[in-house]
Amino acid sequence: MESRTRVVHLDGELWTVHEQLAPPDWVPTLMFKTDVRARRVRAYPDAWYELTERELTDLAWGRR
Repeated sequence: MESRTRVVHLDGELWTVHEQLAPPDWVPTLMFKTDVRARRVRAYPDAWYELTERELTDLAWGRR
């Protein structure tokens, strides 16, 4: 898996967004992380790194 990382402002917080393989089934997952919390998104577009910050916010919070 090609590694891409973005740092974006989502709802007033600075988040790092990157892909990783997540257990238990080791499927690609989009990880959203701050210093104090994290979110996983399993269903996301291949070109997620081209989404706007608003689109990433919606994706992170399940608003599509």
